[in-house]
Amino acid sequence: MLKIVNLHTSAATGPSTRMAEIEATVKAHLEQSGRCIVVGDFNMFSTPAWALLLALPFGYRLPDMVTFERRTVENWWKGKGFDAAIRGVTMPRWRLQLDQVFLKNTNAVNAEIIDKNFGSDHLPIKVELSVPK
Repeated sequence: MLKIVNLHTSAATGPSTRMAEIEATVKAHLEQSGRCIVVGDFNMFSTPAWALLLALPFGYRLPDMVTFERRTVENWWKGKGFDAAIRGVTMPRWRLQLDQVFLKNTNAVNAEIIDKNFGSDHLPIKVELSVPK
């Protein structure tokens, strides 16, 4: 069996709140072993530099102020047995990678960010998987 989960974490909040949303999704849907794909807009944009701009309007907690969110979240998924399938800019306006694809017990033959958007402020992602018969 292959499980596919799409998630969209909150943007107007701090990294610790987004991490709690990810943990709740995993607890509700992904605790068992097996093949799994998690995709979506994770809104992972926080670094200490961004935190200076976002702390007050987004209600960052003190640990959020020094968090390199991408590294923290990718390491967390790796600890759960998932690998990141893509790396690169998915939101050209801010030169950020907000969108993610994490794979567990599933191999990507090819993964790419398509350098043309079709109406969204995010770029599309294409992942080709090796699926056993």
